[in-house]
Amino acid sequence: MRKLIDLIILLLLISAAPQAVLAATPLSSLPTRIDAEYDVFKDDFKIGTITGTFTLSKDGYHIESLSKATGLFALIKPEVI
Repeated sequence: MRKLIDLIILLLLISAAPQAVLAATPLSSLPTRIDAEYDVFKDDFKIGTITGTFTLSKDGYHIESLSKATGLFALIKPEVI
């Protein structure tokens, strides 16, 4: 859960001030892609996965996040968000 919170905070900070981040750091020194995958647990049961991708190009950035239920929870909520 802590990793999920850290990812959300990172994505919010990046989306809130992308010009400041890009202006303060040379574009060539930044990673062009960051992929992260997290397991989501309720109590001790894995109920889903979240996959996040941050892509940086000379024209800007793109953030994509996919959430998918797993296990028994997928029977109730099978779609990918």
